Amino acid sequence: MFSSVDKDPRPYLKVEIFGVDFFGLLDSGASQTVIGKAGWDKLLNFGLSMETCKNSIRVANGGQCDVLGVVDLPIRLNEKIRVIRTWVVLDIEAEIIFGIDFWRDMDIVSDFSDSSWKFKNELKMSPNLGCARGVKHGKSHVVPDALSRAIALISVTDTSLDNWYIRLKRNIIEHPNKYPKFKLRDGNIYKFVNFGHPTLDERDDWKLVVPKTLRRDVLHECHDDPSAGHLGIFKTQKRITNCYFWPGMGADIARYVRACEVCKAQKPEQRRPYVQERLRKTYGEVAQRYNRLRRRPVTLSIGQVVWKRNYTLSDAAEYYASKLAPKFIKCRVLKRLSTNVYELADFGTGRSLGTWHIKDIKLN
Repeated sequence: MFSSVDKDPRPYLKVEIFGVDFFGLLDSGASQTVIGKAGWDKLLNFGLSMETCKNSIRVANGGQCDVLGVVDLPIRLNEKIRVIRTWVVLDIEAEIIFGIDFWRDMDIVSDFSDSSWKFKNELKMSPNLGCARGVKHGKSHVVPDALSRAIALISVTDTSLDNWYIRLKRNIIEHPNKYPKFKLRDGNIYKFVNFGHPTLDERDDWKLVVPKTLRRDVLHECHDDPSAGHLGIFKTQKRITNCYFWPGMGADIARYVRACEVCKAQKPEQRRPYVQERLRKTYGEVAQRYNRLRRRPVTLSIGQVVWKRNYTLSDAAEYYASKLAPKFIKCRVLKRLSTNVYELADFGTGRSLGTWHIKDIKLN
């Protein structure tokens, strides 16, 4: 069960640090665990070494608080002890605020419907899913649920392993130098995947490698689940890559989302038209608009004498100035190609002068 502090409805956990009791606030909006002034005062006598840090954090009311430093604290929850990298912020009055990193390292999940929490290995649910949820409506929803954050909800068990996963684990153990971006933690495989954006903690870049037998459960959890919202390919991939990794996951996610029956029934077609169809449609629209603007109310007949515009360039070597040349040249209509395009021939020699638009032709 959650603990309560001064009738505060928010969830608290009672933990021990160096044998001293602390009541920590479970904050789903915090990505990092933070210790406040009241908690730091309890640890002053232990001579902790602190790394100086000049960062600042944004608190819930929008203000900025300076970070005094970073310290590694051995936090004990029941019988489990984990060393949590904690930021020291003296402007915060709470003893300690547990962020998402605490949830991940302690492997705990919560059920706010009955104000309780459990370790993942204590859950009695589906063999592959490791979370419990309760839905609250209206004013009764006073506590935000942190399970929508980047926390792995799939538990890898011995019964869910396949040959590929077992072979990869054996190779990592026997040849660790050949797999520098892989590591084993609590019997599970993690891979270091950085997408180019900065993270508060390097541990956020280590993604849980999912066996083949559990990948469909991950896809269901991050796309079909009511809390996932049946997002599109890009957003579903973004959600999954926050915690998980497996080879070819991009193609698997795209294939799964395209085959979703709910998305087919509720969403419009998102597939790109063929290039030729797009070009043909665009050409038709542009040609129609161009011809409508340039069209003149005149129709020429074969053999009719007309004048075409003379396009020339000056040539200094030949002592020729284009501005002295005639603006129009006399010619005949040789062939009608369309409503606005004609093939013309020289009036004297009959030599073809090519195709010309009606805008460059004037009547005799």
